[in-house]
Amino acid sequence: MHFIKQHKKNIPVAVLTNGTLLYDKNVREAIMDVDIVLPSLDAATENAFKKINRPAKDLDINKYIQGLIYFRREFKGKIWLEIFILPGYNNSEEKLTELKKAIIKIKSDSIQLNTLDRPGTVSNLKGAIKEELQEIVDFWKLDNETTA
Repeated sequence: MHFIKQHKKNIPVAVLTNGTLLYDKNVREAIMDVDIVLPSLDAATENAFKKINRPAKDLDINKYIQGLIYFRREFKGKIWLEIFILPGYNNSEEKLTELKKAIIKIKSDSIQLNTLDRPGTVSNLKGAIKEELQEIVDFWKLDNETTA
């Protein structure tokens, strides 16, 4: 990444990351020069975080979200937050409300909703359909309008 920024100044650099190490200042500093960072945020409750992401035992959801918040405060480029929706895991009203709270704190430039489009690592998982994703977008908009 540093080579590209030094030798090909007109080429934008993007970093795709699960975001789990953004609580570490050294990791944040290592990617400060890029143009766009695309971190993941699939849950904002501990239970959903563990079910979906299966994090290392020393990583909890609060540490993870706080790393994203710290990064946003320091990073001057664009952050495009990727949220993976998995029906039955993170699409209840409670879990969507907690995600919305985290999204507001992180202050990303864009939010991309994704879902499962191939067989998952656990049998019987299914992706959200377009209408379910639209309901989430509408729920977040409605929630924003009613709390504003």
